[in-house]
Amino acid sequence: MRKAIVFVFCLLVTTLLFALPAREARASGWEWRQNDWSGGPGQALWVDDARYSESHRVDTRSVPGSIRLSYISNAYTRDPSNPVLAPGGAGSWDENLVVGFPRPREEGGYETLYRGSNVGNIKAVGYASSPDGVNWNKHAGNPVLRGGTGAWDAGGVGYGPLIDEGDHYTMFFRGYDSASKYRYGRATSPDLVTWQRDAGFVFGPGPSGSWDENLGHIVVRQDGPGYAMWYEAFDAGGISAVGYASSPDGVTWERSALNPVLRGTPATWDAGGIEGFVLLERPWVGDYMIAYTGTDGSGNYGIGLAFSPDGVAWTKHPGNPVIVTGGAGSWNQAQVDVFAIDFDGGMYRMLVIGYDSGGNVGTGEYWSDDGLTWAVNTLNPVLDHAAPVAWDDQSAYMNAPDLEGGALRSFYFGYGGGAPGVGIGTATTNPYYSGTGTLTSSVFDAGSQAQWGTVKWEEVVPAATTAELRVRTGNTPVPDGSWSAWTAVTNGGAVPGGPTRYIQYMVVLHSAGAATPEISNVVIDFEAIPTTWYFAEGYTGSGFDEWITIQNPGGTDANVVVTYFTPSGGPVPSNHTAPANSRYTIYVNNDLGADLENSFRVQSDQPLIVERPMYFRYSGLGGHDWRGGHDAMGSTQLSRKWYFAEGYTGDDFEEWLTVQNPNAEWATVDVTYFVKGADPIEKQHRVRPLSRYTISVNQDAGSNLEVSAAIEADLPILAERPMYFDYQGSMDGGHIVMGSPYLSQDWYLAEGATFDPFTE
Repeated sequence: MRKAIVFVFCLLVTTLLFALPAREARASGWEWRQNDWSGGPGQALWVDDARYSESHRVDTRSVPGSIRLSYISNAYTRDPSNPVLAPGGAGSWDENLVVGFPRPREEGGYETLYRGSNVGNIKAVGYASSPDGVNWNKHAGNPVLRGGTGAWDAGGVGYGPLIDEGDHYTMFFRGYDSASKYRYGRATSPDLVTWQRDAGFVFGPGPSGSWDENLGHIVVRQDGPGYAMWYEAFDAGGISAVGYASSPDGVTWERSALNPVLRGTPATWDAGGIEGFVLLERPWVGDYMIAYTGTDGSGNYGIGLAFSPDGVAWTKHPGNPVIVTGGAGSWNQAQVDVFAIDFDGGMYRMLVIGYDSGGNVGTGEYWSDDGLTWAVNTLNPVLDHAAPVAWDDQSAYMNAPDLEGGALRSFYFGYGGGAPGVGIGTATTNPYYSGTGTLTSSVFDAGSQAQWGTVKWEEVVPAATTAELRVRTGNTPVPDGSWSAWTAVTNGGAVPGGPTRYIQYMVVLHSAGAATPEISNVVIDFEAIPTTWYFAEGYTGSGFDEWITIQNPGGTDANVVVTYFTPSGGPVPSNHTAPANSRYTIYVNNDLGADLENSFRVQSDQPLIVERPMYFRYSGLGGHDWRGGHDAMGSTQLSRKWYFAEGYTGDDFEEWLTVQNPNAEWATVDVTYFVKGADPIEKQHRVRPLSRYTISVNQDAGSNLEVSAAIEADLPILAERPMYFDYQGSMDGGHIVMGSPYLSQDWYLAEGATFDPFTE
């Protein structure tokens, strides 16, 4: 059977100080997509654990689904309508200050939470949106979050780290007491506008005399079902350091016994403390990276790096500081502060705030291939404070940009001597692309010897750019001298050489600087038989017989492990031997036991074909007497997305969704039902680790609905759709199907009959 691996490049990771998270950015890494045997050609499934093995100046983040050359910024040009978001009128809650850093919205345009204050300096949080980044509308109900009278945050509140939980946002906001001492509260919102806050603060400073008796800014990340926090804090003498805390629920926090986990080193460049930091999670490396502002306490500043395998035990880079202040008369003569850091898949970029000798602020850009050695953008500052008498003639704190129609757009906080004196501005520029970039894929394992077919991809190659794809194949999981040499292939051309088990490809991009080539949707056809199969459905209760049928077409006995997953969790393994050149049958009612809803995974050391026949006499939820059987071929991969076009919850029909979560973590599963003649219905489910989960669509979506379903999970899962029915009172039975993990414009169906007594 012909299959294909499809390589899809998705959002990697970006850490931006003050940035809101993008709703669509749930999956880390980029993923391979391979055809699934359950539905024939055109099926595809996502695999989460395969990432590229090496990249150099290749951007897989800016345009999801494609790879392009990494860029650095040219100098930014301010929008003439700046500030695009300014303080309110006299007497308003935000007449004194507006601070925020907008983000793109999934549906288009931009939005931001921003901190405002009145003439009494009482701070609150507002919301604003814009269709284009220039014309902004403040929410009529602002402020959307404010402090309580006489409460722990009576001095006001400011926005803080925002976590996208799927169906709602959680924000850990900063609160100020009457003495302007920081504490952090927790609030949740479905839309960034309507907020529900906890009664008190959830994280406060340490006791008097402690290293953290005053809090600064915090960074919060989801950590499994709970949260991890890194926080800046100061002692009574103003010496700052970084601490770590964890929480199972975002309410109860436990400080690390190792605190402070990152602090200045005596008699060195950062002996005076760590005055700010940004955090970058690096799943492709397996660690955390912090870039921090350090000072010796005598007015000298630099930016250093530290790395940790767990976020708690940190090791400073021996080459610190990696960025230092400039010379006399420079834009960053007096001080440098780290402001944002990101990794686009092949290059790191850091935004740095610089202070000149007069205290004026501008933003510069630095870049690095390895995250250790940093090069300066020769156009720095890419956004400087404006000329005298402008509203932003004293500062321009610029956040990381977004790619918008080939140009870069960023937002910045500015202040100065001209009216209105403070606000949020926007600026744009064209990127300057790297001359050469390469991406080497992970090694793909066909599971057995495979005959590789054609290679296809989509590309955009502007003038003065080139794009090339090369492949190599072999029979060892790690490329060595036995592998073929890298060979360039044409789009639609064949992979050279005979059958092998493994394949790898390399993309090579070139540019003169003004434009970038793009490659997406790399597809390599091959023929192979899998060694791992997944099934989401199974039941051994009264009236049900469940079987697993295995074909071993090879000349070697296959050692087979069937791992069953039940609703209560906890895998149940069962070992079998499937003889060579034969059919092998497992009666699940005996192998697993009676009265169990189940899903299962079949793993073998030899290529196999696996199906699951089931026979039933089933009463359902409505006391029916349905008799029949159905059969399904397994899926060879898992996916975060599954689509089902058919479904009906009318009288004498029962529709189910069965979900397998073979991961060691809880999975959040969002189901969107598309209903004929009505609005979509959205439901969310939590599936325990290593378990089978069942959804009654009749109950979840409602009765008497013609319905289709789209499933999206935060972990790779499997989903099937069993249905049982008595159609028109004369045709009873059941059928089942694996979902499709992707959408397509073309579908082919070989079967169909409309003659009596068939109804299609």
